Amino acid sequence: MSESYGVEIEQYCDSHYIKDFVKKYSVRRWELTFESIKKYAAKPGKTAEQTNRMHFIAGDDERKIFKGEFKMHGTNVSAKSSRNRFILTANTKKELSRILLIYKKQDHVKGKHETAWWQGIIKDRYPELAGLLS
Repeated sequence: MSESYGVEIEQYCDSHYIKDFVKKYSVRRWELTFESIKKYAAKPGKTAEQTNRMHFIAGDDERKIFKGEFKMHGTNVSAKSSRNRFILTANTKKELSRILLIYKKQDHVKGKHETAWWQGIIKDRYPELAGLLS
């Protein structure tokens, strides 16, 4: 097993959520922030074990789902206080992390519990992962 996984961003995430961060903070800030997110995603188990920025949610021997927090580059707001979140899945056999969602809690989670909101999207958009969340 290699020390770090490859990292991909799902098209749904890119087309539905990232544009909000670019619009609010600028392309350059987003690029720097995304580099940090990719570093977390490249070592999901280690990041979850050694930091409070990412947490294991569910999984089996091959696939694991993690939820993480991040801060925007150039801001003084902590990752937790920013309410910026990402959801990713890590495949241990393929050594690949896929970023499924990146969102700002208050911009997208309206009238629902956050967990129910993002799990609903994962179940609808990525049915191969639905069984891990049941």
